[in-house]
Amino acid sequence: RCEKIEVDTLKVQAADVLSSKRSEEAAVKAQEMLNRFDNVFQNIQKLLHEREQQYKDHKAYKDAYEEVQVWMTRAQEKVPQLKQRPLSDKLSIETISGPLDDLLNKQAQGEVLMENLEHTAQVVIPNTSVSGQESIKNEIRALRESFERLFKGKSIIAKLIEKKL
Repeated sequence: RCEKIEVDTLKVQAADVLSSKRSEEAAVKAQEMLNRFDNVFQNIQKLLHEREQQYKDHKAYKDAYEEVQVWMTRAQEKVPQLKQRPLSDKLSIETISGPLDDLLNKQAQGEVLMENLEHTAQVVIPNTSVSGQESIKNEIRALRESFERLFKGKSIIAKLIEKKL
């Protein structure tokens, strides 16, 4: 940007030299060089804008990934551990069924978060290195599998509890 100011000053001087017909060849070369500078400057600005957008996209992916991870951790923490409680009495079953029902009701929210993560990944992947693409795909796959395991296991347990009630 600092050089841009100096180059603009040089452009004015080159235009003055061209208009005064002094040393036309040097002035023409100077003007060509200044035009090249303008082209390079425009390309740099374009690339800078593209990289800033890619950074924002990667940050959005990272934020979405962390949001899904936090949601999954909280969901898993809210589910009571079955090993700690016997399922022989009705009170134990009712105590366990409440958090399971809450979790199953929040499945749609988790699905929305997963879809958002997958969408942001699709935006980021084209502008990522091959190894980065594989890493992102593996992260998404692992989170999707964990999500599906969480709800598959919880829905089976919920059905078992309903039968006991």
